[in-house]
Amino acid sequence: DQSYLDRTFNNQDWFALRQNTLLKSKKFKSITEAQTAVETMLSSLGDKYTRYLNPAKYQSLVDSATGNLCGVGVEISTNRDGSRVIASDVEPNSPASNIGILPRDVFVEVDGVRFDDGTG
Repeated sequence: DQSYLDRTFNNQDWFALRQNTLLKSKKFKSITEAQTAVETMLSSLGDKYTRYLNPAKYQSLVDSATGNLCGVGVEISTNRDGSRVIASDVEPNSPASNIGILPRDVFVEVDGVRFDDGTG
């Protein structure tokens, strides 16, 4: 608990709360019940920055922060000024790498839709 800003855990016996949740975990019938218990436990802290993210929400957050890995094996983002769509990463042995797409390649057009001002 030394790394927490509020070492009182909002005046709760956090360790007892956590232990009680762990004891109940043996009775959960589904992952949804377990996730709900964790959400309830964390929300009791009353901290707007502490929350439980289910795997789908967590992955969505990671994707929005780092870009998206598309089905062809390329992660796309924009350049620093946002003016161009670029390949920020290419998975080895993916369809994208097999046709020669490299990191930092610029996407000018996809399926007839241009991503730039027409100057290429």
